[in-house]
Amino acid sequence: MAKQNLNIVLVGAGNVATHLGRAWHKAGVNILQVYSRNHTPASTLARKINATPLSNPAEIDASADAVIFSLRDNSYLNVLEKVDLHDTLLLHTSGSLDMGILSAASNRIGVIYPLQTFNKHKILDLSQTPFLLEAGSDADMPMIEKLAALITGNIVHISSEQRATLHVSAVFSCNFVNYLYTIAEDLLKEKNLDLDLIRPLILETAQKVMTESPSEVQTGPAKRNDTKIITKHLESLYNNPEYRELYKNLTEKIIHRNKESFKNDKL
Repeated sequence: MAKQNLNIVLVGAGNVATHLGRAWHKAGVNILQVYSRNHTPASTLARKINATPLSNPAEIDASADAVIFSLRDNSYLNVLEKVDLHDTLLLHTSGSLDMGILSAASNRIGVIYPLQTFNKHKILDLSQTPFLLEAGSDADMPMIEKLAALITGNIVHISSEQRATLHVSAVFSCNFVNYLYTIAEDLLKEKNLDLDLIRPLILETAQKVMTESPSEVQTGPAKRNDTKIITKHLESLYNNPEYRELYKNLTEKIIHRNKESFKNDKL
């Protein structure tokens, strides 16, 4: 891959920074430095992408075309107050932070948010992942678009408010759903059953919402208002009060959402 004549710095060495760093390195971007508060993660990622590891944010190279921040949301201010990158383009990758948080360290700011779930130990194809972009100045958007286009073909321009809504939606559709998978696995393990038994069900459910509205493909006892099965399930969860309460709450929400269809069924 030919060099892209782009020089960037990664601030962070976690899941998101690792995937973006690998992707940009593969695309020929010159990654000058990788910063992490702890030297070991910075060194680990830097070795993979031919960069210099840093543990002091004051040493970030201000000559870079862009400095990309991939930190925990509550770590940004602590790092930003230690740098002075007034004329350097700063981008963050957070789904929930306002773009303006970067203005503490530069007058050129933006967002390049990949809407995906990341684990540094799992290889991902990001070529169709939505990259949600914002820029504090129209003049900086071409650079942000160029960086995104080196990784994905799915580029979307949105506002901070829209990005925040997408992030909440992502938590519901990914993080919360994954927690429900965890509960299912716990219940199966109690009876010496394997999660493999419901993986085909999980896959089919996910495939349905790729082409249909989730509300249209909802199934189950709550959708049917099948009180006998619901009561039986609640009784089976008697020794798991936390899971029992969650089952009850979710069931009530589904019943409430579909109450009009129950009325129609009686006509």
